[in-house]
Amino acid sequence: MSAHVHFSSLLDALPQQVWKADAQGRLLWMNARLAEVLNRPALPTPLARWLHEDDRDAFAAAWSQAQHRGRFEMEYRLGGNWVLAQAQRLPDSPLWLGTHTDINARRAIETKLRESDEIWKLALECSGDGVWDWHVQAGTEYFSDRYLRLYGFEPGDVQATPEAFDARTHPDDLAQMDKDRDDHFAGRTPLYRNEHRVLAKDGGWKWILSRGMVIARDAAGKPLRMVGTHTDITDRKRQEAVVWQQARVDTLTGLPNRRSLRERIERALALRTMRGDELAVMFVDLDHFKEVNDSLGHDVGDALLVQVAGRLQDHMPAGGVVARMGGDEFTVLLATDQAASAAERVGHA
Repeated sequence: MSAHVHFSSLLDALPQQVWKADAQGRLLWMNARLAEVLNRPALPTPLARWLHEDDRDAFAAAWSQAQHRGRFEMEYRLGGNWVLAQAQRLPDSPLWLGTHTDINARRAIETKLRESDEIWKLALECSGDGVWDWHVQAGTEYFSDRYLRLYGFEPGDVQATPEAFDARTHPDDLAQMDKDRDDHFAGRTPLYRNEHRVLAKDGGWKWILSRGMVIARDAAGKPLRMVGTHTDITDRKRQEAVVWQQARVDTLTGLPNRRSLRERIERALALRTMRGDELAVMFVDLDHFKEVNDSLGHDVGDALLVQVAGRLQDHMPAGGVVARMGGDEFTVLLATDQAASAAERVGHA
């Protein structure tokens, strides 16, 4: 058996399809595996002719570029299967030697993964949340249509990068958002969860709940991919603000109420321990207030209370607080280094 025949037999035994082509991409020779797939065509024959029609233009562009580099690599469909084509120009020759490796199984898995991605993204979209999908190390991020429209944008309005919406996060919320994200990246929390404000296209701020999870890490444990949702919680935040206001603010005068004053006293005592500030507490009530209510009516009495509250507020030094306890009773807290003298001034208000 000649060396040439022996070498051809070895190439026929390989699991890959082996081929030789000229600079124009015409097949000049092929091993038995490729010949069987192509039904033993007459040679020479253009390789592009045997590719799926949707891959031919991409092949032409890639083959042309390969002439400058001397190497060719591309995935395309041949004979109904996906193959990885790899070729090298032979030394001191215009001819190319290449192989086809079957990647049909890998492609099928990738298709199933993409379909699975689309299914869970659709499920999240149907829940009313906007979906984000962040490829961390690549620096790209997918935003669903619902996510974009949550802020008044349309697809294509913003770049597909994490910076696109990080830059629209309220400055007061950035530090906590970064901390919560870093905690999850480091594995200190099983899920990422953060509430922050995002600047919408119309210039208004929206409160959102962002939740997510790292679903892929590299060999060193660093995050590769993280997916999650944005939920609009603006209405909830407004309601919480109203509840907080009602729980801590006197509805008639707008002053802090008894509960709010207690919280402020606790903070002032803590500061006094650390800094040694003086504290003064004054209890103020109105003489003959009951007679005003009885003779002139509650509307006049309420107006008088509002006026008194305003005068006390006007004479309040920095660090001072005036609160309404109820009825005609007020309490003044002065937490300054000149508390005693400040109390005297407020007393003449």
